[in-house]
Amino acid sequence: MRTIRNRFLEARTARDIDAQVTKILRGLGNPTGPIDLAEVRALLRLDREYYSSTNDGLLRELISKAKVAGKQVIARPTLIVKGRIMGSHCGGGKGDHLFPSEAVSL
Repeated sequence: MRTIRNRFLEARTARDIDAQVTKILRGLGNPTGPIDLAEVRALLRLDREYYSSTNDGLLRELISKAKVAGKQVIARPTLIVKGRIMGSHCGGGKGDHLFPSEAVSL
């Protein structure tokens, strides 16, 4: 992936933005192709607090994973049977997860 740098941002600001973008991409399962903004918005709705903060500690990430999985299971209980809870959040394999655009925000 080619990174475009903005020469008008301070280095710290650019690092903060890069960290937030990386966190969102990781939440989407590190897609390689074009990114669907509807999926990004759905992911942000599932746990807006985690994706808008700079608190990236392991505990906070685990809490976010549990919160996202819980919302998905409440919205669609059959996901447990199908094993389709978001793979990037719950250890599922590539392609067998619920995409954020399929999730229902509670």
